[in-house]
Amino acid sequence: MMKTNLPLPSMRRQRGAVLAISMIFLIIVTLIGVYAANTATMDVRMARNMQAHMESEHAAEAGLNAALETLAPATGDVLFTSVATPTALSTGALLDNLNTGASSVTVSIAYMGRSLVPDTQSPTGQAGGNSTTVGFHLHRVVSAHETADANTSVGVRVKQAILE
Repeated sequence: MMKTNLPLPSMRRQRGAVLAISMIFLIIVTLIGVYAANTATMDVRMARNMQAHMESEHAAEAGLNAALETLAPATGDVLFTSVATPTALSTGALLDNLNTGASSVTVSIAYMGRSLVPDTQSPTGQAGGNSTTVGFHLHRVVSAHETADANTSVGVRVKQAILE
């Protein structure tokens, strides 16, 4: 007599269970892959934005340095001048190499006025006992760099002592 292998009753209930478990495992692995891809894309986007911001900041600082060079007299020192009345300043030639392609650097130099401050370092009581005053030119320098990805503005106040 020939013996036939009939499935046991417990085996009949488990038919299709492997398919369901495989599908659940496949969904979990797919979700992990999508999460990893989104995280990597976000990291690249953040790195690109940080690089654009740093490049913009450096370009704005370069414009600021170019503006400070225009404030410096022939001595090359921005903190001292022998000019009693400043003339209009132009930074156009110094900024030509900073304005490239889709980005631009703009610099404004505003003359804020002149102030007189008592010189506390000079000895008093000599030649009539009058204290001396030191004059200062006050400037506000702002440099801005604009691109499609980042905009940065840098400003500084410059106080130039007038050597008379």
